[in-house]
Amino acid sequence: MKFSVLLPTRNRLEYLKYAIDSVLHQDYQNWEIIVSDNHSEENIKQHIDQLNDNRIKYFRTDSFIPVTANWNNAMDKSMGDYVIMLGDDDCLMKNYFTTMVALLSKFPNPDFVYTGTFLFAYPNVLPWRPKGLLQKFGNASFLKDKKEPFWLSKEESILLVKEAFNFKIMFNYNIQFSLISRHFIEELKTTGSFFNSPYPDYYATIVMMLKGKKILACPAPLVTIGICPKSFGYYYFSNSEKKGTHTLNNSSDKTSLSSLQKILLPGTDMNDCWLSSLACVKEKFPLSGLKINTSRYRLLQIIQTFQLHTLGKESNIQNIKALWSKLSWREKLTTGLFFRCAYSLIKPFPYRIREKLAHLLAYLGGSNPRHGSINIEGPYENISQVFHTIDPSNFI
Repeated sequence: MKFSVLLPTRNRLEYLKYAIDSVLHQDYQNWEIIVSDNHSEENIKQHIDQLNDNRIKYFRTDSFIPVTANWNNAMDKSMGDYVIMLGDDDCLMKNYFTTMVALLSKFPNPDFVYTGTFLFAYPNVLPWRPKGLLQKFGNASFLKDKKEPFWLSKEESILLVKEAFNFKIMFNYNIQFSLISRHFIEELKTTGSFFNSPYPDYYATIVMMLKGKKILACPAPLVTIGICPKSFGYYYFSNSEKKGTHTLNNSSDKTSLSSLQKILLPGTDMNDCWLSSLACVKEKFPLSGLKINTSRYRLLQIIQTFQLHTLGKESNIQNIKALWSKLSWREKLTTGLFFRCAYSLIKPFPYRIREKLAHLLAYLGGSNPRHGSINIEGPYENISQVFHTIDPSNFI
């Protein structure tokens, strides 16, 4: 059985080295790494050549292309029976492949395996955790309190998809959580590229939950998601989302949103890209009968616009005016007026208190229910220390 590890990258060689290292130190040898270099200014090829391992295959794009195109480029170059994609600031955990081989023997032929994860934020990335953060990440409602692998029922996977269309994240959409079978990849590619929309993992993971017939859920944290100072996550949590979007060379897809122009509101690119991903799923799978809850999308954008303005990040009075001009009278008299008053009341508070109150108000939107995470103490300076120190079998 051969595994493919996809590693799209751009100008983050210092972190890419750790991701590759986590594969090189696995105790299973039948794998390949596909490094898809999105026109980096750093000499990534030189590092790959120095590793002198023909299982690591390097490809470079001719120009700086959108993240979705680069992900498809990596996918199309792979040949493994099962595929996992990592961000270049992520890593596999110890015994990833041997654990998967054992799982696939006990639970044969899944379309994909959705696993638990660790989350690691480098020092000085999260404003509220300047010394960094490592936690067993509560990334899905269906994994909470589970100790053993299990088949996820089709009824539950469809319910999860419906909640995604309701703008509620009952399972996280990061593609790193999933090991995907080649046959399922080829099946989904009959409608076009495997990855679509500005947020390719939102699209792909929702589609996998929608179309998967055999979905294996494994609560063990087998992957670590990294948030480094050069990642989109860093910009997002620092309330500088537009800078993060620029690093991806992506923005909300105007083609997929063309039929939804009347409902678009100022707010965050994340919600626009989420909406775009859902529109793309509906376009590719029109018989699914899924309906986008545009009212909740608008609620989330209302909250985000007032929150950004209150925190003084990427928003100003023009954004508020633009939002207000696009709200219906009903929205103005209900959610618009409520959140406008609520955020106005907390604005005089000192910034740290204001920030906590602003996030509490945002939580009322209910887009990110808590699935339970466990913090792991320790001075971890980089993700390689996490890989070499943490035994995932102790956190099931």
